[in-house]
Amino acid sequence: MRHGVFSQRLLGLENRLYEHDDRITALAADVAKVDERALGEVKEQLSSAIGEAMLVHIELDRLAADVDEKIDKSTLRMAEIGRTSLRPTYTTL
Repeated sequence: MRHGVFSQRLLGLENRLYEHDDRITALAADVAKVDERALGEVKEQLSSAIGEAMLVHIELDRLAADVDEKIDKSTLRMAEIGRTSLRPTYTTL
């Protein structure tokens, strides 16, 4: 009789072990899905940030070119002013 009780308890423990194993497997699958979703969201955010950074880079290149052009024009204008102010002026008597 003791053997029957022991076998029943062992069978009960084995069944509970299988139940826990199934739950752990299901949890692992859920965690894997969450990680895939989270990674997908991070990838989308990175892609968006990279796109915005490229736009900023393009705008900064345009701004630098515009500033360089204005500086060149100002430098030429200052050189012209400097040349005309240094020319000797002749007065006729």
